[in-house]
Amino acid sequence: MALLRALGAARKQVLGSILIEASIVGVISSALGVGGGLFLGSMLRRLLASKFRGISGNLARQNAIRNPRRTAGTAAALLIGVAVVSFFAVIASSLTATTNDQIDRSFVGDIAITGLGGRNGGFSPALGDSIAKLPEVDAVVPIRLTDVPVNGQRETLLATDPVALGKVLKLTVTAGSVSELAGDQVAVADAKATERGWKIGDRLTATYPDSGDHTFTISARFLATDLLDADMIIPKSVDDIVTAKPRERQVFIKLKSGVPFASGRAAIEAVAKPYPTAQVQDQNDLKTSISGRVNALLSIFVGMLALAIVIALIGISNTLQLSVFERTREIGLLCAVGASRPQIRSMVRWEAVIIALLCTLGGTVLGIAFGWAIIH
Repeated sequence: MALLRALGAARKQVLGSILIEASIVGVISSALGVGGGLFLGSMLRRLLASKFRGISGNLARQNAIRNPRRTAGTAAALLIGVAVVSFFAVIASSLTATTNDQIDRSFVGDIAITGLGGRNGGFSPALGDSIAKLPEVDAVVPIRLTDVPVNGQRETLLATDPVALGKVLKLTVTAGSVSELAGDQVAVADAKATERGWKIGDRLTATYPDSGDHTFTISARFLATDLLDADMIIPKSVDDIVTAKPRERQVFIKLKSGVPFASGRAAIEAVAKPYPTAQVQDQNDLKTSISGRVNALLSIFVGMLALAIVIALIGISNTLQLSVFERTREIGLLCAVGASRPQIRSMVRWEAVIIALLCTLGGTVLGIAFGWAIIH
């Protein structure tokens, strides 16, 4: 859908952020390996009461504190895994909330028809023409996206009806007038114009695969919005000329005043039925589909990180098994003074629980902190 490009940008940001976070957490984990005595000793004493699960729990706590450096090294992998999962959860929640907020503030239309198949999908412009003839419809705004080189660098051009665009979308214009775009005029997003050093009146050359070079003149600037999914707007009439087989990525629709939403949507769905790649959506549907894309992206990373967490838990288990072999005489002494086999097993289990609990708490705090920092 139209926010796929924004989601793609977010994906790049998340990938970059995870590299930064992994480096920082790695430094922290190394610090724990060097100064684990101070960290784990103080944390375990503060978080766990001396009578935690009785004598077995108290012995488990003392065993965890005994060699803090080794405990910190054992726990580092689990801490990093939990931190990264928490980090992605915060980022995904922020992306969803931001997108929903933009839809609420920017989209003033009633219905959006989205083409399935990502940026390479879409449907015939005939669908929009048919919907425009419905008596329930006030405005139909087509959204076409084309990736072409502009002055040598690939950009995304959005072709639409500039006059009707304001009926379905609140667009902040900083210079010129988007609604008055005509002929070979183009509106450019402020951030893109600043990045490329473009000003009002500059001429840009776009190279289309179907028709070759086409020159545009910058006549307006606006603040970019994720709903448009592009930094440059041109009139649809120009796209009809330079593109051999135009396809519409989306169509935004505004119903006439007084038309019940249910009946208006039913009429539109009836017209869109012969187009299998066209999906009729309202605002809630837009939000749900975007949330689904974000959650799908999150699930991929969480699935991979879950394997890392399982490996980290196995590492804790192996370390404790070695610890049992190293403490053979100590365990024999405990048995000699009256400790039962269940108590010994409980002591080892609670030592694992203590380490895992500390890593989970620490990783969650680190993940939330890094997520908050990246968002801001």
